[in-house]
Amino acid sequence: MADVFLVHDRPVVRPVDDSVVRVTDGRAMMVRRARGYAPRPVWRTSAAAPDVLALGAGLKNTICWLKRGVAVMSQHLGDLSSAASLNAFERTVEALGRTLDAVPQVIAVDAHPDGPTFALGRRLARKWNATVVPVQHHQAHVLACAVENETPFPALGIAWDGTGFGTDGTVWGGEFFVLEEEGEPRRVARIRPFLLPGGDEAVREPSRCACSLARQMGPWRTDGLDKRLERGMPVRKREVLEAMMARNIHCPSSSSMGRLFDAVAFWCGFDGAAGVRAMPP
Repeated sequence: MADVFLVHDRPVVRPVDDSVVRVTDGRAMMVRRARGYAPRPVWRTSAAAPDVLALGAGLKNTICWLKRGVAVMSQHLGDLSSAASLNAFERTVEALGRTLDAVPQVIAVDAHPDGPTFALGRRLARKWNATVVPVQHHQAHVLACAVENETPFPALGIAWDGTGFGTDGTVWGGEFFVLEEEGEPRRVARIRPFLLPGGDEAVREPSRCACSLARQMGPWRTDGLDKRLERGMPVRKREVLEAMMARNIHCPSSSSMGRLFDAVAFWCGFDGAAGVRAMPP
């Protein structure tokens, strides 16, 4: 295979991925901020603003320190779904804090109460005597886009996403917000909610989303959609899902555009999880 193998057993102190940048209309748009771009300041505000540690969400995670009005982002950390990634996440929080000699007054976390950043935020708040501020996932998305693009307010922000814990206890993901100078983004519209039978299982199995939307469509459902469900799902499984939805058992309501895309992909003959053609539509 090769004449020589050069290997080492030195520990990786600070893992940093390659950055990914897309150039659009002559402007560099950051897709993944990492090597060469982080950590460095990305935004400035009033020096009178409180010092904030923003811990991000559980997927595609990046943290941000705001100290004396200067926001410094970490490298892309990725999904916090394993013990190794959580350890790297906590080490990055500590290392960037030491580099900036920063102690937060406020710790911003994703509002999902079972999310990994929510738990860490509460623990760090006790350590630093800081205030924990939950931030709704999609409000954070539209505000980040507005700040990055220096958008004047008032503005309309649209968040089309997978899933995020909503302020009303439902699963959001297809939201329209009005952004104003004062106050948090105000939701003014959404796509029509539908059920996610099995909760997180519907994220991994697009056929569940398709079954839910077909049920909601009722008399407007076509024969082709029914046939697709028959070919793509065992009869017994569909009966169980129908019973769960009829009784509203473990079926959170969602306005997620991502889950809508999953259902349509399944109807078109694609496996939304793997992104491959499953069978003829």
